[in-house]
Amino acid sequence: MPFVNSRRILGTAALLAVTASAQPDPSITTVALVGDLQTGAAACASNWDPTCTKSFLTAPTDDTVWRRTFTVPAGSWNWKVALNGGWTQNYGINGSPNGPNMALNVAEAKEVTFFWDEVSKFAVNTHTSNVVTVAGTFQSELGCKADDSLECMRAFLIDLTGSGSYQFTTKSIPAATYTAYPVLNAATKAGNTQIDFTVPSANSTVTFTYDSHTLLVAVNGRTETPCSHLPGAPDGCLVYDDLTHNTRNDAFRTPQGAVHTGTPVKVRLQTRANDVSEVSVVYESLDPAGRNGTVAATRVVGNGTCFQITSEFGCDIWEATVSSSVPTVIFYHFVVKDGEVSAVYGDDAAFDNALGQWATSKPLTKFGITVYPASFGDNRGPSWHQNAVVYQIFPDRFRNGDKSNDPTPDVKFRYSWNGPSNKGCAANSSSPACGNPADAERTHTTWSEIPEGACQRWKEGCGSSSPAPSFSRDWYGGDLDGVVAKLPYLKALGVDIIWFNPIFDAASNHLYDTRDYMAVHPYFGGMPAWTRLQSAATRVGIKLVLDGVFNHVSSDSSYFDKFGHYNSTGACESVESPYRSWFMFNEGGVGSNAPCAGPNGPNTMFYHSFFGYDTLPTLNKSDPGVRDLVFAPAKAWLKRGAKGWRLDAAASGTYDATFWPAFRKEVYSADPDTFLVAEAMVRQDCLPMMYGTKVDSAMNYRFRDAVQAFLQPRENGGMEDPVALKEQMESLREDYSDRTYYTLWNLVDSHDFPRFLWTLTPGPDTRAAKEWTPSALAVGKKLLTLAHVMSYTVPGLPTVYY
Repeated sequence: MPFVNSRRILGTAALLAVTASAQPDPSITTVALVGDLQTGAAACASNWDPTCTKSFLTAPTDDTVWRRTFTVPAGSWNWKVALNGGWTQNYGINGSPNGPNMALNVAEAKEVTFFWDEVSKFAVNTHTSNVVTVAGTFQSELGCKADDSLECMRAFLIDLTGSGSYQFTTKSIPAATYTAYPVLNAATKAGNTQIDFTVPSANSTVTFTYDSHTLLVAVNGRTETPCSHLPGAPDGCLVYDDLTHNTRNDAFRTPQGAVHTGTPVKVRLQTRANDVSEVSVVYESLDPAGRNGTVAATRVVGNGTCFQITSEFGCDIWEATVSSSVPTVIFYHFVVKDGEVSAVYGDDAAFDNALGQWATSKPLTKFGITVYPASFGDNRGPSWHQNAVVYQIFPDRFRNGDKSNDPTPDVKFRYSWNGPSNKGCAANSSSPACGNPADAERTHTTWSEIPEGACQRWKEGCGSSSPAPSFSRDWYGGDLDGVVAKLPYLKALGVDIIWFNPIFDAASNHLYDTRDYMAVHPYFGGMPAWTRLQSAATRVGIKLVLDGVFNHVSSDSSYFDKFGHYNSTGACESVESPYRSWFMFNEGGVGSNAPCAGPNGPNTMFYHSFFGYDTLPTLNKSDPGVRDLVFAPAKAWLKRGAKGWRLDAAASGTYDATFWPAFRKEVYSADPDTFLVAEAMVRQDCLPMMYGTKVDSAMNYRFRDAVQAFLQPRENGGMEDPVALKEQMESLREDYSDRTYYTLWNLVDSHDFPRFLWTLTPGPDTRAAKEWTPSALAVGKKLLTLAHVMSYTVPGLPTVYY
């Protein structure tokens, strides 16, 4: 399995402040480039293989950065790095452990150098972006063998946001005056940029920032320029650090927070008095129907009181007005000029509004204003959803209410990785002709049995061997009748809404690989069990919300039919398939190991899939046939008694701008009393979904992440920082209309993450520490109680995982 947590991108701002003189970690014996490019780029026998020596990076000798150059063939690839020949330690986007894969799109075969830094955990390559370090007369102080070494990467700059602005912070440079210059790809100087800087005392904070072509050095928070300590004057010498804008202070933005369409919003930038000759606001609409443009700002206060900063010279305030007549998110930043010198001021790397950060040419990120229709934002949705308590159930692991539908161990037909694969095999056939015992489902008779692949997280479960992969084929016998039996108990707990993980016919135990949207999985009791559940839930006053997985389907579905199990012709089998346009393919080349047919014959094309999982081919949501495939069951299940949809992977970039508005129109025509909740984990995913034309609200992973950072013991990576918690909670409020904010699903646990009790219990990731140490477990339970208290007391719907 390429990675455990396929849906979460972890914030990594804390990684910028690193101990630059760290030595290579002796516990890291190998670092492998892993992905679907291994066979082509490294001549490995298989892809996603962390043991293939041909894809190992070269160990560092003068720093903590592993590196190696490969010839990558043309194509669209997914990759990450895996350590020590297994999956226990692997790193994806933004250095996140077990994080999402990174994309690499190569138009034609070329040499690409891959780097992985032990300290920041970031993996980068020379094709996707610049690899930026800083060299100079300070390098030996950081542990390099010599100064002015282009190859030593101890000052390794990180681009957290993909904006082209790179940063590195250290406290390891002693007091003295030094010279620094940027280096690209550990090989060449970046132009003629060079800067002298002075460190006044030991333990000073030195931050290197590289923005497109300019290197800047800040010492103890101040960027030194010739004019930093002089009164302001329009003389071509900007005082960068006096530039200020704070979206949560009415001195800088009114009104604050989300606004309805047509509302004029005044945005203001503060500069040193008389220092700036011109300020403008550049804005762009997230929705294609909105406007993009630039508006000149007017100086409305001259040489007045300064806000947010202390200055002996006074400040000017520049003001402009932005608005939108259509629902959207307005992103904006400021452009500042003083003669021939210019700078920009936008949001900082945290991308959470509030105070921003200046840059020389391109903002790190941009400030945002959510603009929603007044009719949407001024109400809080249907009454059944207001002030409710949500209870999440993963059906196979909840309760067995009908043993007659339990899975049997003789079932062989599933993903046929080990063959044989024969046309016309019936779904779940136990015929030996339809499957190999190596691909058989695993059935369990007791709830306490450990599933396959569990030791990817639970380290001692692996013994001396590498972590076993998880093929999502463990079944425990839970079903819908088991839920029916517990409805009185759930109602007594105060549950108002049950959200089910997928219940439709699928190939894996998680059921996120749908085969048939209209059929309830037979292991859950089929349609008769749904009818019993819906009827019983109505009697006790509990509403049912279903999980809509409309981004992708199973590669073992009749639509795709990668393994040739169906009598019909699937999209993978032929370019003539009626389903071919439902999916997206790319060339693999004649004679390649590509799995699907193309114009040049069998095994010549690869396909797009959800985060590189070969079991989850991505649907082409622009195709009319796909929309029929999705819209019809979305409406049908509302008519069958479901009240709403939780929409899996709703923020995926594979949805075009028209899909979710069209989906919303269709389902609301079937039931005007319905409600749509998006799975959108981070702010950059939430904002495009939450301005009133697509969904109503979201699973509040932003709340969960903030609570985890606040409560998780420091030894396990927590921050315990109440100011950071406050800022994150204020960012939530600022981004959303009342309808969205007061209906967010405030979860702390879910199927996508380790149990929160495990996360909050101090100690290493072992059962001995997390489950069998009473003192540690007592701490974890107290913190878990506090987390749930927070979920019940902040605005939104407390959401409890069974």
